[in-house]
Amino acid sequence: MSASIGEIDFSANRGQVSGFARGWFFWVHQSSKPALDITYSEIIEPNKTQVLRDGEARRRGFDSLADMQSKIKAAGGVLGKSKDNKAVMARSVKMAVVKQGDPPAYSFRVTDTFESRCGNWSIQVGEAKPDSRTGKKKTVITAGRVGFDLFKHIDDDSSERWSRRGWFVVSQKEFVTLLRTGNGLTLNLCAPDEVSAEVPDAEPTVDGDNMQGDLFGA
Repeated sequence: MSASIGEIDFSANRGQVSGFARGWFFWVHQSSKPALDITYSEIIEPNKTQVLRDGEARRRGFDSLADMQSKIKAAGGVLGKSKDNKAVMARSVKMAVVKQGDPPAYSFRVTDTFESRCGNWSIQVGEAKPDSRTGKKKTVITAGRVGFDLFKHIDDDSSERWSRRGWFVVSQKEFVTLLRTGNGLTLNLCAPDEVSAEVPDAEPTVDGDNMQGDLFGA
């Protein structure tokens, strides 16, 4: 199974730990796939399964699966009750299918925490409501939200490693954009080296004394 899901490639390493989204601003591990609406399932691979079932039928004295089923019916048998047919049809080759919702319904949760690749920023989610699907085909997304604290790494002799810089509330989709790029309309953080080494390390925009801001200016 490929580590690449659409535009999301979970093949980056963080030290000895693998499975992080390559090129994202924040370290986002593949354990966040459910929050990104990425699901895993297995389906039967038809061509390889046909070859396997034909081989099993031949081991039972028939020319192929079709030949076996034809002879069972000709003898007055019922395929659903035939031991030979049940045994042959039980054989299959399965393949993994990993896909993201179209459009995706994101569902990041309270306590989710992410650190930026550059090491300067950390996010801790303190409030969350998942996106929801509506409509007959479940293709209409009702936006959820994510409220989070933003912390900046202090590289001095201070006893505190992280300094709280603000509280932000955005939609789930906007939160994913932040995790991927580190940018919003009013917030521009530093970029990871593998994306761009030239984006400046900017301060977050916050709203007065309560340090609340709208990350995307809406």
